[in-house]
Amino acid sequence: MVNDEDTRSGVELDVTPANYAPQKLVDVPSGSAANLRQLAFQYMQDGFSVVDAKGLHIDVNPAFCKMTGYSEQELVGSAPQDSYWPPEERERIQIAFSRTLIGEFSEIELVFKRKNEERFPVIVNPFAIRDQDGGILYYAATVKEITQRVAMETALFESEERYRALFDSAGDAIVILKDDQVIDCNERALALTGRSREDILSNPTVGYFPPTQPNGLDSQQFFAEKVEAAWLSGPQHFEWTGLIAGDVPIRTEVTLTTFMLGNTRYTQSIMRDITQRKRLEEALAHSTNRPAPLLNTRGGGPFPRGGGGGGVRARRRRDFSGTPPGGGTRGGGFPRLRPRPPGGGPPKFPGGETGGRGPAPPPPRRGGGGTRAAPPQTGGAPPAGPGGGGGGGGRTRWLGAPPGGGGGKRH
Repeated sequence: MVNDEDTRSGVELDVTPANYAPQKLVDVPSGSAANLRQLAFQYMQDGFSVVDAKGLHIDVNPAFCKMTGYSEQELVGSAPQDSYWPPEERERIQIAFSRTLIGEFSEIELVFKRKNEERFPVIVNPFAIRDQDGGILYYAATVKEITQRVAMETALFESEERYRALFDSAGDAIVILKDDQVIDCNERALALTGRSREDILSNPTVGYFPPTQPNGLDSQQFFAEKVEAAWLSGPQHFEWTGLIAGDVPIRTEVTLTTFMLGNTRYTQSIMRDITQRKRLEEALAHSTNRPAPLLNTRGGGPFPRGGGGGGVRARRRRDFSGTPPGGGTRGGGFPRLRPRPPGGGPPKFPGGETGGRGPAPPPPRRGGGGTRAAPPQTGGAPPAGPGGGGGGGGRTRWLGAPPGGGGGKRH
């Protein structure tokens, strides 16, 4: 800071980063503009270089020497391409340098080389130093190292690339909205809707809404309410019917969230196609609600009445005789018993044996002729008992004659 009250004042220069030039307190004569310019040249943070019309250095500041690793003596009188221009960047830098020599001045981002061969990015701002008549005397440039900024930009770019890779490879459709306009979408959203990116980004979202949802609510109002609920209460999950290419309806599950970037609010919509699932659910519900066929218990149904079969009612009426009401003999029934013979003894079965189900059928005949059929079992009404009891037939099961010759006991 210059103190006007002193004939000599101290000028404190803040130079950052400190590795370019140290902070110093310099005494300069007050009112000496040339000395102030010289101090600015010596202690400025950015590098400064002056070349003549031939492109040879005639002056460099300490910051430029620190940046490149070359001393002032090494640089003055040499051409830039002989020191800090990397071979792989020489053609590009030469083009930019040639434009400067013909009077085209613009900010240029280049890559320079330190004396130890390390590359570093810079921004170069060239300009011309002219005489009083406007003629160019020298060319000068400020050089600012941007290593830290480029590192941050690279990290940000890689982060964006990772985000984009995850964004585009997601299995669900993702759409980013600002108000009612789509500003970005992933590849799955393009496949789901059957639309191009230009079509989606150039049209408002309401163009993809049907008039109403399956629940009867107005689509535009329903979606706006969900967006506001996501902002006030957090993520919203709901089913949504939209329109894909050709105005074909598609049913989706939607997760809606909102977020802020700067002062702008955005909405993220993640959509999953559930059209096929809903169709299967509806088909299952339809088949479940269909009435089942009734059983025919009076014949002609799954259990027809008649010989050997008997319907449901017939099976309920079957007694222990093994003969269902419709006639015939069921293989799984009990054989009909005869009454006890006079004088006691075990009851006899129709085949004449005591116990079992009568004689077994003869084995099949060997050597051809097929299989001999089993002889028919004989049977009929049992004879009257000693006491004059009636013969059993039909559904009566005779267990034996009581003492005294009375009729047999019926059950």
